[in-house]
Amino acid sequence: MTHGERDGRAPPDGTITRFSVPDMDCASCAGKVGTALEGMRGLFDYDAQPTTGRVTVSYDDTVVDGSA
Repeated sequence: MTHGERDGRAPPDGTITRFSVPDMDCASCAGKVGTALEGMRGLFDYDAQPTTGRVTVSYDDTVVDGSA
């Protein structure tokens, strides 16, 4: 479930973070995570992988705090 650029801008360098989501273990769960990410301002791209329980996000670090 990879999604393309957001806000019409290319992501700046160094703004990719991987998050562990242990309870995301099926396509439905990944879809719910994706739906939550869709509404985030400053998000360029995300890749939710239910087989690994990880989400990789690309974002504008002047808008989003990726330390969560």
